[in-house]
Amino acid sequence: MTRRPGDRDDDRVLRDLFAALRQEDRRALPGFDRLLAEARKNSRRSAGAQRGGRWLWVAAGAFAAVVVAVVLTQVLASRTPRPESLEATLALARAMDAWEAPTDAVLEIALLKIPDSVPTLEYTSVPLPAVTTPSRSTQ
Repeated sequence: MTRRPGDRDDDRVLRDLFAALRQEDRRALPGFDRLLAEARKNSRRSAGAQRGGRWLWVAAGAFAAVVVAVVLTQVLASRTPRPESLEATLALARAMDAWEAPTDAVLEIALLKIPDSVPTLEYTSVPLPAVTTPSRSTQ
């Protein structure tokens, strides 16, 4: 006898229908125990690989640091100044002292005309060019 919705005992019918659905779902489920065990085994493998991968990166970084240190040592060793004679050092100092930058002339204050008074606007304060008049003999 199949019960249908609308019968007198509706709650019982609904409970039976939901129980049947749950049983059908259980039958369709895959074996999760096997899947879970395999996932745990794979996670242990990947964790070991990650640890090994970390050590690989640490070793690669240490190797790169050693290479950089060796290269810097070689470059700095080749650049260290060698002791020179006193005469050569003095000649170099004289050559450096005699050198002048192209813009040194701008810095020479003696050539600049710095006013030492407040300018005025009088006729005599403005320099005018000298006017030459032609003589009568050239006309």
